[in-house]
Amino acid sequence: MKHGPLMHLQLGEISAIVVSSPGMAEQIMKKHDANFASRGELLAAEIVTYGYIDVGFAPYGDYWRQLRKIFSLELLIESIIEEHRETRSSKVIKNGSTSTDDHQLEGDLLDVLLRIQETGGGFEFPIATDNIKAVFMSVKWSNA
Repeated sequence: MKHGPLMHLQLGEISAIVVSSPGMAEQIMKKHDANFASRGELLAAEIVTYGYIDVGFAPYGDYWRQLRKIFSLELLIESIIEEHRETRSSKVIKNGSTSTDDHQLEGDLLDVLLRIQETGGGFEFPIATDNIKAVFMSVKWSNA
């Protein structure tokens, strides 16, 4: 092997680590997984997500786990997904055009987030208005 199992590369301003050994990769991913769980910081993402407060760009930690819990317990449950199956299908048929059904989905999402904001939902961090804005920006971007 010309180089060792762990190499550091400086690509302009970006620092990268190359792991070329399966044993070293396993050790890193098992013992140091939390250190590598967050996404890199991007200025555009910071601005659009009001300081990384959405689920897609929030740094890994208690706050991210809380957002993920909200999504999995309140928004991505099977009954809600099934309830809106026809709406999603009609949107595909309409070739991505916005319809009143899309607004109904947005209303349902907003209702859930506002309810959690009002009651606290038993979560460690409060849901702020900026959190709700960031979620809707993520939804709009994913539908674009």
